[in-house]
Formats: sequence, C-alpha cells, structure tokens
Amino acid sequence: VLPGAGIRAVSGDVSALASEPHHDRTLKLVNYFVERYHYRKTRLDDPLSSQILDRYLDALDANRSYFLATDIESFESFRYELDDYLSAQDTGPLFAMFNTYRARVLDRIDYALGLLDEGFDFSVDEVYPFDRAEAPWAIDSADINDLWRRRVKNDYLILKLEGKEPQEIIRTLRGRYQQQKRRVLQISSQDVFQTLVNAYMSAIEPHTGYFSPRATENFKIRMSLSLEGIGAVLQTQNEFTVVQRVVPG
Repeated sequence: VLPGAGIRAVSGDVSALASEPHHDRTLKLVNYFVERYHYRKTRLDDPLSSQILDRYLDALDANRSYFLATDIESFESFRYELDDYLSAQDTGPLFAMFNTYRARVLDRIDYALGLLDEGFDFSVDEVYPFDRAEAPWAIDSADINDLWRRRVKNDYLILKLEGKEPQEIIRTLRGRYQQQKRRVLQISSQDVFQTLVNAYMSAIEPHTGYFSPRATENFKIRMSLSLEGIGAVLQTQNEFTVVQRVVPG
C-alpha cells in the first residue's frame, strides 16, 4: 500500500503482487530505447503520464465492471506523477493499482457465486448494459452489486433460454465463475509488468509494444507455426491439466 495514496492491497490470504528485481533493469532499458531509438523521440513527461494512466486503467477494467469511483479518484493523484516513477524505475503505484483491481475482481466473483444460491425474479423489467466503456464508474458497493446482480441474472437467463435446467445452469455458472477466479489468481508479477509497460508503450503510439519472455516464446511459435513439445494434446479441466490424447509419431 502506498502511504496516503488511498490504494489498498489484496486482502485475505492473497498476497499482493510487487515488482521483481529484474524489472528495474528492464524498465531502465525500455526508457533508454524509447528515448534514443524510437522514431517519435518521445519524452516521458506529464502529458504522457496522463495517457499511461488512462491506458493502464483501460487494460485492467475496460468495461468498468470492477473499480469503484473512489478507486479511480485515488488513482488520479498519480496522473501527472507516473512519468517520475517510471523514470526512476519505480512501478510501485502501478502494481498497487493492479492489486486493488485484483481485490475488486475476487470480491465480484465471490458476490456472483453467492447470487447463484438466491434465485432471480424474471418478472421484473430491467436491463443489463453489456457495453460500459463510456459508463460512469460505480459509485459504491450498492451500485456495483446491482450491476453484478443484473449481470449474473443475464448469464442465467441466456442458459435458461437455451433450454437448460436450473441445476445445470447453476452448475455451469458456478464452474465459469470459479474458473475466472483461478485465472485471476494465476496472474504473476511478470504479467502485471507486461501490462503496465504496454500501457506505457501504447501511450507513445499504438504499434509499439513489450513482450515478456513467455509472450516472446508464444509469439515465436505463432510466427514459425512450429512447436516442439511432449507429443500430447493437453486440456485444462478446472485446476487440473489433463492429457487428452497422445499425438501419433
């Protein structure tokens, strides 16, 4: 947690993610290459800092379904300071923002799971807004709870219209939400670092990006259309990896 910043870490038994030692050197090299070799000759200054904040928040919560207005208000204190932090190879504020985001996501998922046990009233005429990219941020817990109640109700209704039985619907949605929770908990500090550096790069111009070592390997595989592996088709089922079949040859 940053003193006086109003940004909270992930609560409960989930440890907050933080920058790793090698990220400082990586960010120093990124700053060097941007300053010396990027064709736009970009300066890391206050206007760019403002764009970085907007793009980072968009990368985390583009549909405005997790952060509260109070979270965004606390982040505003960094709007013209991120350039100073990044110049000093300090990603602390950006990691703190992510930890707040992850706490909000986990809270929303737990709330959604709880709703499955309560049932829904489909006689009420109400709407769930799919596209919230331009919507105002939720004011408080009651506001975002109402948004998520309608979201889960909509998820339930879609499966109901497909002809599924109530118990099957609840089982399907429970598995879906629990899988989302597992994915969020699997996010590493390297993933966060890639997201924040890409917010930095895309603020310069949309065709500049940063690949983490893992993303680089995946990019090479896609470009070469070849992969050396163990000769098996794998599939994730809940938290387990299952060998689906062995590849001939």
